[in-house]
Amino acid sequence: MTAHIKIVFLLVLSALGLKAQQTTILESFDATAINGKVQLSWQIIAGSTCDGIRILHSTDSINYTQVGEIIGVCGSFTEPVNYSFTHDMPQQNGRNYYRLQLGTLGKSPTIVVSLVDTKAAGYQIRPHPVNGAAMLYFDNANQQPHTLTINNISGSQAEKYYTTNNVFYIQPVGAANGLYLFTIADDKENIKLKGKLLILQ
Repeated sequence: MTAHIKIVFLLVLSALGLKAQQTTILESFDATAINGKVQLSWQIIAGSTCDGIRILHSTDSINYTQVGEIIGVCGSFTEPVNYSFTHDMPQQNGRNYYRLQLGTLGKSPTIVVSLVDTKAAGYQIRPHPVNGAAMLYFDNANQQPHTLTINNISGSQAEKYYTTNNVFYIQPVGAANGLYLFTIADDKENIKLKGKLLILQ
């Protein structure tokens, strides 16, 4: 079954106000969206341990709730240790903020995952109408190369974009206001999607 909820944006935010010792035990902290769920993964560097890990989630970056926990001593004195956790119910069509409570060592930096549901039309444009810049999200589960071609109503090509993920960053500089038609094609020029977008700048 094709996944319609895709990751569209992943940003690691600097953790304001954290002491250096609170984040030095992590080598990495990442997130990926799969089938509408968020897969978190992180690594504790060799020689570091903590007493349990709590996985925290927020939809507003302010109020966090615990969505998971790893009990007991985490990490190793001799080798790096990898961990993973799947959040089954993240917020759809919105931002999800995650951070780790590393025992008594403090919190990790925060990572943000935005999820967009493309089920209804096969794509979603944000913001729409387009004003200056926008992102067009579509289903590209295998991360294959795709081309977005935007034409005006008369059929003349106005813009062309390329991506290997599931989002096109549109910046129609100098484009006249009005309704445009677009197609999304794979690297073999097979058209996967057709749609319309409105530019109002």
